Amino acid sequence: MIALYVLCGIIALIVLILCMPLYFSVEYSDEVKINFRFLFIDSRKMKPKEEKPEEEKPKEEPKKEEEEPKEKKPNKMVLKLKAYLKYKGFKGIMAILGDILKTTSKMVWNILKKIRIKELDLYAVVGGSNASDIAIEYGKACSVIYPAVTLIKKICKSPKKPKVTVDADYSLGESKVICTAEVYIRPIFVLGAAFPLVKTVIKYIIDFQKGSKL
Repeated sequence: MIALYVLCGIIALIVLILCMPLYFSVEYSDEVKINFRFLFIDSRKMKPKEEKPEEEKPKEEPKKEEEEPKEKKPNKMVLKLKAYLKYKGFKGIMAILGDILKTTSKMVWNILKKIRIKELDLYAVVGGSNASDIAIEYGKACSVIYPAVTLIKKICKSPKKPKVTVDADYSLGESKVICTAEVYIRPIFVLGAAFPLVKTVIKYIIDFQKGSKL
């Protein structure tokens, strides 16, 4: 009975941990920086210290001995794949790929719907040397950025209103984009969304073992 209580306690603890939010932060200016944070784990604090490279001593190249040409043995995996292709046929393989692709797309969609935007700050400024070109590029940037952010807001709920600014600067030589974002998702949702794909892949692995027997 005590063992059952301990097992239930362990399961409850695992579920509780999986329900904790996993945070991802993205910073973009001149380069992209991605960090994550989960419970007491922070990737910013885990960066390894740079070690000085040790000087390598020149190694003496061993004398190459002439080897007799060996007969190439057929790869077992290639033979199994050929046997499985023959077993399932072209239509069967296409059906398998279609099923996996469909399940994968559902998984990605379900994960995206569970992502929450904690913070989104995007600033884009259009610059250049020609005023008319800047005006055209500014219109293109607005027609792409604002609808994209609106779509993201529809898919991923956000407690705060994202700050999005698109500007034109005729004194700036080139266009620039500065973006900071922080999103989070609970791992239990990721596992739940991935379960159908794992189940499908295992099913086809078993089928492959049966159909590729040599």
